[in-house]
Amino acid sequence: MGVGQRLKEANPGAQLVAAEAYPGDQLQGLQSMTSGYLPPILDLAVPDSKIVVNAASAFRAVHEILAREGIVVGPSSGAVMHAARKWSQRIASGNIVLMFADSGWKYLGSSNLEPGNLPVDEDALDDVLWW
Repeated sequence: MGVGQRLKEANPGAQLVAAEAYPGDQLQGLQSMTSGYLPPILDLAVPDSKIVVNAASAFRAVHEILAREGIVVGPSSGAVMHAARKWSQRIASGNIVLMFADSGWKYLGSSNLEPGNLPVDEDALDDVLWW
């Protein structure tokens, strides 16, 4: 919230897009707002939009970030990357800044991070651009 507010102060034209877990998905580090938990720092007036991302898309992005950049990130960062890609398809030009708020070291034992063991992505559960 603090970084987003500061970016908007520095550049009023900046758009902030939040990544949110698909309702019911167990995506560590990222929850759906419909789950009932709203962090005390959350100010819903700050984001301009949100993109709901399912766990399969987030883990697929985690694998790609590791393969392409050699950066070990967690599933919430994968969700951020996936949401950024979806947002980039909606804009004609601009700079996109992503904030990865976790590392992947604590997920290294997860079967979802093993090569060739990605969850199946169902189109019906894929990303939703809410506003």
